[in-house]
Amino acid sequence: MNTKKILLASVLMVGLASMAVFITGCGNNSDSVTGPDLRSGNQSAEANAPGSEQTVSGDRKASKMEFTYSQKRLSTNIEPGNCVFYVRTFLPSLPRNLNSMNDKRKIINTQTAKAGRAGIRNIGPVGHLFYVIKVDDSGDTQSITYREANNPYSGNWETKISVKNGKIKDIMSKYKIEGFYKG
Repeated sequence: MNTKKILLASVLMVGLASMAVFITGCGNNSDSVTGPDLRSGNQSAEANAPGSEQTVSGDRKASKMEFTYSQKRLSTNIEPGNCVFYVRTFLPSLPRNLNSMNDKRKIINTQTAKAGRAGIRNIGPVGHLFYVIKVDDSGDTQSITYREANNPYSGNWETKISVKNGKIKDIMSKYKIEGFYKG
């Protein structure tokens, strides 16, 4: 084949693939989708392949705090389907009918991050839940590590948010964590 035919074939293949994604709506299941960062509302990042990480640094220069957000995709399966159902697999006592941010706020019964608790974030139109698996609240760098579903993209994720020269409450403020449900 000559170069023009190869180029034409490549352009057609890319065009057809783009149409398939547009028609089926499957684009958000990709490991390489770029989109808005739903974590703190002011940055943008890329969803990476399973096992890889992404890092977003904070912008609070006056207080000299440095935030780091890393996320690892655990699977592309959407089982059980959304953040509430996913957290309930770890914490069966999680109440039912958590359909709005106000519903999620009503279950907050502590401001203390601790492994085994559900965290409530005020992001998106209906809020977001995650399951805390580790908290490091000592030293110069403090962090929360948690499991979540469908944030920022479909699938299950392990997320770690750290702050250097700050406290867990600073992470909660910057990343819109309103509180926790301890079961």
